[in-house]
Amino acid sequence: MYYVIYFYFYPAIGYYIADVTILECSDGYDKKKVIERIKNQLTDKNKELTIGDDSVRIISYVDQFYSLIDAEAYIKENPIRPTLYSFSIQWHFTKKCNQHCVQCYLGSEQFDGMLKESELTDSELKLVVDNFYSFCYEIQASPVFVLTGGHPLLSDKLEIILSHIDNQYRKKGMLSNIFILGNPQYIEENIEMLERYNIDSYQISLDGTEKMHDEWRGKGSFAASMQALSILTKSTISPKIMATLSKKNAEDIIELYKYLCKNGAPYFAYSRLVPNCSERSTDYFQEHFTAIEYKDFLEKMFSVICEMKESGYKTQFIFKDHLWKPFLIEKGIWDLDERYGKNRDQELIYDGCHINQDSLCIGTNGNVYACMKTKSLLGNVKTNTFEEIYTSKQAEYFRDLDRYESCSICKYKHYCRGCHAVSYGVYGDFYKADPQCWIAESLR
Repeated sequence: MYYVIYFYFYPAIGYYIADVTILECSDGYDKKKVIERIKNQLTDKNKELTIGDDSVRIISYVDQFYSLIDAEAYIKENPIRPTLYSFSIQWHFTKKCNQHCVQCYLGSEQFDGMLKESELTDSELKLVVDNFYSFCYEIQASPVFVLTGGHPLLSDKLEIILSHIDNQYRKKGMLSNIFILGNPQYIEENIEMLERYNIDSYQISLDGTEKMHDEWRGKGSFAASMQALSILTKSTISPKIMATLSKKNAEDIIELYKYLCKNGAPYFAYSRLVPNCSERSTDYFQEHFTAIEYKDFLEKMFSVICEMKESGYKTQFIFKDHLWKPFLIEKGIWDLDERYGKNRDQELIYDGCHINQDSLCIGTNGNVYACMKTKSLLGNVKTNTFEEIYTSKQAEYFRDLDRYESCSICKYKHYCRGCHAVSYGVYGDFYKADPQCWIAESLR
């Protein structure tokens, strides 16, 4: 039996090559063995390639061929669609959840309608997939689905979405990434299904060591997260640990990172708490970082990152928060010319906040937002196309960088721009300067 395998090859962080190959698998399809065979193929083509554990990600496969000629003909009929970059949707497709996290932004005022209205029907879910693929290929982008809730594994809608993506698109050379942001519970019961649909990664939240985390997310949640991490690490799905950072748990985040390094977690990152995102959150989080306090935290965190790396631990810290960029540039760790080229166009956006640049967010009722953490309703997938939403006046509001206080005159404008959801949470004004940015303070 011959298999057509569509896959992504990642020769470097943030860069991938879409490819397809044919493998003869007389003993049936074994995903881990297939990945090893593809790695060997790549190495045979280029002996200088360094291929890590996560360098090859299977996107889909087709297994109906009894001859090599038939498999080759299938690829000819279903070639990989070329793309120039990626575009993502963070899709909250279900309200079902088994946790009541204190910092959850879905309890905020802007989501009242989403929480009261019905979820999209099965046919509407499939239409969202169809329309998003159509939009992406119109702009020559590779679709990225970030599926979340609620807890995705509590809803049978998850497999409806995954099946439609796989059968109608990925198996036909129209490749995409799929990431899941979910709770740790029920991963063991669903791991076979997640592997079958070639999920790229599953993100689990940990907000500190056990006492702090369980205080935020419920008793037993920390233990469940560590069990889920163990299950995912043994699978072909990349586990990622994400924390929400606040002044309340800052020291705990540092201890958590050390703990994860010692327990073999492959990736760790955090995002900053958006203040006042709900009444419950406002009551719980009474104090927030000042700009100087946050920079002091970055100094401590970076010192620990270096210490753990020098000690030989392999956990990769993802510098997700955009204020890491000016911090690392000022320390001489990042060089703009090396990262983005000496002759780069100084007017282009190279990095930083993705709000309405190459991403959108969808709520359970079809409402589309520029960002789920700030008041930013743009339209609804049931009445608007993605093109209409992305090019609307409401969307342009969030792309007008000249209106960003402090960022508009900052030399790092094209690489950072902080987090203006935090600005909205503190001031009720999206365009106010990030209150935790020390550079913004100096520009006032």
